[in-house]
Amino acid sequence: MNRIVIDSDISYWGYSARWLRSKLDNMSGDVEVELSSYGGDVFEGIAMFNMLRQYSKNKGKVTITVSSHAMSIASLIFLAGDVKKAHDNSTIMIHKAWTWLAGNADELEAEAKVLTGIDNILANQYSKYMKNSKEEIMDIMSSEGWYIGKEQMQATGFVDEFISSEDEVDVSARSNFKSAMARFSAKAKEENVKPNLDEVKVAILECNDGKCPVSNNSGSTIVPTASASENLISDDTTEINQGADMAFDRNDLDATEAHYNALVQNKVTMDSRNDTLKVDLQTAQTALEAKTEDMTKLVASHKTELSEAEGKLASFKTETETRLNEAVESKVPTAVALKMVQAATKEDSTKLALEAKNSDGGTPQGEIPEVSEDEKLQMRCAKLGITMMKR
Repeated sequence: MNRIVIDSDISYWGYSARWLRSKLDNMSGDVEVELSSYGGDVFEGIAMFNMLRQYSKNKGKVTITVSSHAMSIASLIFLAGDVKKAHDNSTIMIHKAWTWLAGNADELEAEAKVLTGIDNILANQYSKYMKNSKEEIMDIMSSEGWYIGKEQMQATGFVDEFISSEDEVDVSARSNFKSAMARFSAKAKEENVKPNLDEVKVAILECNDGKCPVSNNSGSTIVPTASASENLISDDTTEINQGADMAFDRNDLDATEAHYNALVQNKVTMDSRNDTLKVDLQTAQTALEAKTEDMTKLVASHKTELSEAEGKLASFKTETETRLNEAVESKVPTAVALKMVQAATKEDSTKLALEAKNSDGGTPQGEIPEVSEDEKLQMRCAKLGITMMKR
């Protein structure tokens, strides 16, 4: 029977998807997985879940046994088993995804969307076994759902078979997890959430024989996405078994460091491009606002000029009608009427009418000149300086 042991954190630096793939690729047939983990990197855990499900479809049955605790993302890995077993004094814990982050409002909102998406993935999977609604599961995850011992674990619906034990249930898991997370978060903040690659190399190389010396300074090898089960160990120097199958060589570590440095450099490049785009966007926005302001002023100016022109046109029409009426009443010839319309002032127009009446060329008393519509139109056009073509 193929056997895999996962007895620590889920992380890129420890029990990872890459590590699990290297195991499964060399196996065929049924496989048993012994699981005991406080959780860790969500994305590594999801990848490991998918790998185990894929193995089940293509190679053989997967049986997963919780030997002590399956918490956080480790609870999802547990659900990858075709058969899911647990010791009756084990513990399962589910909760919402969490992280630590420093940044502006946009970055914090973006991270919140990521966490919400992860919560939905987990709740959807849990809902396949739990009798609660998805909303109720979300509430349980929000306050942390602890299931300690057989009776409580049965409520999850996760476990197919319990392994009897005469030992008492370990109820210290909850306080240990809280303590581990608190110390891990504090250390992560102190280290600015950046791993010390040199110390990681040393720590992993010392574990090649399956025995890892751990002291209270082991937290310096912390990585952003890992849990902190190393902090559950006494401050005294001791030895723990990380699993003899966790072997790394110098080339693996150098490749990992190169990959990490490439990611850091890529982030710096992307940040620089983002800053440039922000400047370009601000410049374009400023130019657009200036152009909009100019257009607004131009439209206002044109409206004013149009209003003034309309006023002048109305005044001209009134004045023209007045002079034409005066010409008709004065019974002046058409030529004189045209001159009256074109006169610079009203007084000049009246003067022309009087002169025409008193001259020999005036219209005989009592005779009213006939003014056709064409002649009236010619008078108006003459005032406007427009030459009409004869019809």
